[in-house]
Amino acid sequence: MNLMYLGPSERRLFLDELLSQCYPIYRTHLQKYKKIVQHRNKVLKNISDQKSSVSELEFWNEKFISSALEIYKYRKKFVRFLESRAQSLNKFLFGKVETISFEYISHINLDTIESSLKEATQQLQSREILLRKTLR
Repeated sequence: MNLMYLGPSERRLFLDELLSQCYPIYRTHLQKYKKIVQHRNKVLKNISDQKSSVSELEFWNEKFISSALEIYKYRKKFVRFLESRAQSLNKFLFGKVETISFEYISHINLDTIESSLKEATQQLQSREILLRKTLR
């Protein structure tokens, strides 16, 4: 029930923990993703401080997209599972809810994850350099 009331970061944390328990490899993907984000953030900071060039970010963008793709694949799989089981939850709610559904709201299109990640990375790059951090 807390998923309905928690903020986005808490919901993501809950989802990450749940997926890590269901799929141990997910935790490995998540750890790799977090390390890549740390390295990418360091490069963004260096670019902002004019200690690095934007071309250095290309390497980390590719790593970031590849790693994020794995994370989103598992999230998509989980959301599809919840969607397929939503109506069967009604009996657990004692029939007090007529319809129930799950929706994963993201700036990334789950049907075109890789191209959507690439597009978002390109669109946000200037802002990320300015803010000196990855915004996803």
